[in-house]
Amino acid sequence: MDANEKNLLIDKKYTCPICEKQIHAKTVKANTAKFIDTKYDLRPIHSNINITKYDAICCSYCGFASLTKNFDTTTSTQRKLIREKIQTNYKSHEETECDIYTTEMAISRMKMALLCTVSKARLAMYALKYVGCIRIWQMRLQKILQMPKQKKRLI
Repeated sequence: MDANEKNLLIDKKYTCPICEKQIHAKTVKANTAKFIDTKYDLRPIHSNINITKYDAICCSYCGFASLTKNFDTTTSTQRKLIREKIQTNYKSHEETECDIYTTEMAISRMKMALLCTVSKARLAMYALKYVGCIRIWQMRLQKILQMPKQKKRLI
């Protein structure tokens, strides 16, 4: 799946709404992820890629992270809160160059998006934190399901 997954991704440029620097993130090419089914845990299943791994965008300069659909929708009050609560404690780093996101990388990105959502302190945004938690759980579940049977017994 990794070789195929690499061909389904593109690098997309974003401007961070907090620090206004250019960042890059992997995203799934349009019309390449074929939806198959929704699992009992509400996890979407696609024929050739796990699109959930590419649903969070993280700024490596200031630490701001959000789901793709909400990345550009921050108010001035939310930006101020992110600067106070996240950016002041975040240690910036170089963006890591990789062909695909591993499950661990995706979980880390989702956790950062969850932290930033909670830090925005808006009641309307609390629904998004549950989406983040569910997606983290779904990625971990998928990783467990892909393990050989001997390793599953140890978990």
